[in-house]
Amino acid sequence: MTKTAILDIKDNPEQAKRIWQEIYEEDSSASPFMSWEWVNSWMRYFSHNRELRLVYAEDAGGDPVAMIPFMAEPAAAFRFTFANKIQILGSDSMACSEHLGFLLKDGVDISIANDLLTFIWQQYQGCKYISFSDMDTGSRSAKTITNWATKNGIKQQIKTKGGCWQTELPKTLDDFLAKLSRNFRQQIRRSMRKIDNSNSFSVQQITDRESIKHAAGKLAELNLKRMSVKKINSCFNSAEMHNFFIDMTVDMICANRAWLDVIYSDGKIIAAALHLVDKNSVAYYQGGFDEEFGKLRPMVVLFAKAIQRAIDNNCTVYDFLGGNEAYKQRWGAVLQPYTTVSLLPDSHARNIMIQLFELYQRVKSAKQYHVP
Repeated sequence: MTKTAILDIKDNPEQAKRIWQEIYEEDSSASPFMSWEWVNSWMRYFSHNRELRLVYAEDAGGDPVAMIPFMAEPAAAFRFTFANKIQILGSDSMACSEHLGFLLKDGVDISIANDLLTFIWQQYQGCKYISFSDMDTGSRSAKTITNWATKNGIKQQIKTKGGCWQTELPKTLDDFLAKLSRNFRQQIRRSMRKIDNSNSFSVQQITDRESIKHAAGKLAELNLKRMSVKKINSCFNSAEMHNFFIDMTVDMICANRAWLDVIYSDGKIIAAALHLVDKNSVAYYQGGFDEEFGKLRPMVVLFAKAIQRAIDNNCTVYDFLGGNEAYKQRWGAVLQPYTTVSLLPDSHARNIMIQLFELYQRVKSAKQYHVP
């Protein structure tokens, strides 16, 4: 028999951390975006004016076995609050958390997640608007939520959009490169030779705390400069995002959940890439390079180095995450769509307000990324 409880994360950070980490470590399908290190950094910068809650289940022995972390805030337009919006904790920000969902220890019955969903639904009576976003289509979380809503007669809206770009990893880098076009394969090898065989360049993985801060700051600087040239608004224009990125990078690397690789030229960082690493996958999160060295294709080298390390560590998936940049397909990546499941109130008028609110949020988000 299990027991379900709710915890205020801001008021009980150490208890939340203990429960979170115990479940996360035994959930083989959990993504780095659901790790405590990621979410703790996210909360520091993006949780203002939001209630942060952890609904979790304990087994008969008192051990936590499943959890849904969520945040609640008013959904308002023109100062009129028309619903309580509830989302998976970590979503809806410049940080772009992906592969979200609930956490469940391996071997635990999926029905426990139904109990958690019922608990959340009953706790927030009245104006309810729950949005489970950026879940992998066909994932355990997406299927469970839609089935639960259908069984309980709750109105739901299911949208499939965007997604991440993933490619499977074989046993060797040569096998991986063999899947790519001949021209691109030759470009990769040529770029790697130019860097590896030059006395002017070196590739290093950064692991020291102070060096991480410096290299992460340089990555943000390079990204900002390159996006400015392309007339795209870099997320690093935001001081909030910049500071989150530095803290998150330090925390994730120190917890062995990320890699930060850089290319030096005469002691100066000319390219950098951050990968999030956990379970059986490696995900490219952010990078930047100096346009002066663009002909060397430094990001191609950093991708290849990360893929080689991922293969050496028996990872099975390389993930370019979201965004429709053309280069991802050159690496053999295939789009894996995301699903958003929204659980809606019965009121038709309120649902119209919710749709307008969501449209406003999408326009606002688009401006953040595309208006310099």
